[in-house]
Amino acid sequence: DFNPIENCWSKVKQFLRSRAARTYAELDQAITDALAAVTNRDIIGWFTHCCYCSASN
Repeated sequence: DFNPIENCWSKVKQFLRSRAARTYAELDQAITDALAAVTNRDIIGWFTHCCYCSASN
């Protein structure tokens, strides 16, 4: 896949599935945590994998 956002949402969805939130409050916290789990290293890796930039930039 050549769209970095797809990789991001994949990570977020995997995180949310692992949390298995059953209430709105749990889901709200899980979404916050899932988005916080996306690191700069993840983003750079996804863009590099999708050929948008090189790892040395």
